[in-house]
Amino acid sequence: MSTRGFLRRGSIKRTELLSTSSQSSVPSDLPPLSTHDKESLIHQARDAYVDLFHAVQVSRSKGSNGTHLEGVSEETGSTVWMCTTTALYGTIEEVGGLYLCNDSHFSLDFTESKRLYELESPSHSHPLRCTAVRWSKWTGIASVVKDRDFVFLECMDSFQDQTTGFRGWARMTKSIELLSCPPSQNPNGPRRGELLVSGKILRETGEPGVLELITLTHVDIKRAVPAWVRKTVIKSKLNALNLNHVLKLRRVMKDKTPASAQQTLLFRDPRQEVDRRACHGCHDHIPRWTRTQSCRECNKTICQECAVVTYYNASTRELKNRICAECSVLDARQRILQAARELKQRQEEEEATQISKRMELSSVSSVSSVSSVSSVGSTSSYTPTSSNLPPLNERQIEEFVHEAHNAYSELFRAVQVAATKSSSGGTHLEGVSEETGSTVWLCTTTTLYGKLEEVAELYLSSDCHFILDFSQSKRLYELEWPSETHPLRCTALRWSRWTAIASVVTDRDFVYFECMDSFEDQSTGHRGWARVTKSVELDTCPPSEEANGPRRGELLVSGKILRETDHPGVLEFTTLTHVDIKRVVPAWVRKTVLKARKLNALNMNH
Repeated sequence: MSTRGFLRRGSIKRTELLSTSSQSSVPSDLPPLSTHDKESLIHQARDAYVDLFHAVQVSRSKGSNGTHLEGVSEETGSTVWMCTTTALYGTIEEVGGLYLCNDSHFSLDFTESKRLYELESPSHSHPLRCTAVRWSKWTGIASVVKDRDFVFLECMDSFQDQTTGFRGWARMTKSIELLSCPPSQNPNGPRRGELLVSGKILRETGEPGVLELITLTHVDIKRAVPAWVRKTVIKSKLNALNLNHVLKLRRVMKDKTPASAQQTLLFRDPRQEVDRRACHGCHDHIPRWTRTQSCRECNKTICQECAVVTYYNASTRELKNRICAECSVLDARQRILQAARELKQRQEEEEATQISKRMELSSVSSVSSVSSVSSVGSTSSYTPTSSNLPPLNERQIEEFVHEAHNAYSELFRAVQVAATKSSSGGTHLEGVSEETGSTVWLCTTTTLYGKLEEVAELYLSSDCHFILDFSQSKRLYELEWPSETHPLRCTALRWSRWTAIASVVTDRDFVYFECMDSFEDQSTGHRGWARVTKSVELDTCPPSEEANGPRRGELLVSGKILRETDHPGVLEFTTLTHVDIKRVVPAWVRKTVLKARKLNALNMNH
């Protein structure tokens, strides 16, 4: 086939896509609903919301867990149903945000959709609740099936799973008859179908950022067609809507403006190594033998998952597919003007930056330069500010202090258990748990040259000049202060961030208490000092909601124990790290991360 013929096919395909979207059967002016009609529709929606859970339970009993396709009814020849169960990587708020807005930038479930009436809006007490009447259009895939449109109720709300205690969110859809939106009378228009009780149910799992997604589709297309056609249609809808990929694109497009998108397109750092097999939409690497597509606007390479995503512009009622995420938010007529403005602005910023850097280099010390370099690797600026945290009451302080003192005693027992697992003394690495795939522990014993007071001083201060153990750290609350009788004792609540070393592991942050105090070794009579750390749940410092922010991990009983030896200025230094990174990763990655932490522990002498 010639290049000319190929381009003509592409242009015709897009023209057909745009023309079909214009054949809408939605009246431009809809009369308002009466109070009685609105209350009646809300009552129907809530009843159907409850029915959704029962329908899913019945559907799942007919098939096994996992992704499966069921239910091509042979009785009427027009009713089909599908029930799928799969994993979704995101949060309930992210998925709910795709459906709660009036007109989504993405075309979800249907090629075209419009909210006709909003019956219940999200509120402060119920931010994930919404009830509305919606019209949607389903473009026919097989040539024997025409387009279908639907008028239906949608009811969305959160819930709590009674068996697991985890949060959940569900969206129910069910067709209704609406006199103000009758079926299309156009011969080329869509035929009115019927949505029986259908919807999506999301439940949180034990792993943060992983949801269980159950999708039930039960539809009567109002025409008898062969079973293979109905299966093909419904499987195509399943493949076309990849919610995981939509969530990934939404994170890429978060806070993205035409200016920032154009800046990414035009002003890439020439020294940065470019992955020529990277998708320009989601930035994922495309394997060599995998087929690629080209964006219709910028002609950049995009993956198959990005190519099938359809974007919808509510103002122009234009549908776009086979386009990258950046071009979907750019106005084609303003590209050249925007690029010129951005180029001029960038030149001015570069001149100002060069002057600022020369001034900073002349005044910044070498130590502060090391601290600034260590923070460059952070992928997000998320840091809790203690100045904005509300104070703790006396009861909370007493509970945290009591829990910290108990963990301080547990640290010594945990180190004894860890030492028994080692075949020989000295420095050793142990404990890559194969049971959960996310819990690892490290125990090291080495020699430290210094005094107890010198080491303790590094941790007793509120904000140390050196970055210890973590790439970022900040003390949130101070519960016990050093005193004249106990100069090496301190208890506090702290937030810290662990920068990822392996590319397959994102950054982790931790909220934990730290308890430090001196002691006397009963067997040798020498002095000692220990610091224990253990994660706590703190409502005033919740996990980051940023897409590129750190994932909240858990520090189990961990810490450091120092003991004086018979040689003055020589300490025995034992470090125990026991952490749950809240994600299953390969054992070699966990070992690599822990070995790097081991080297950091051995570098205390430096």
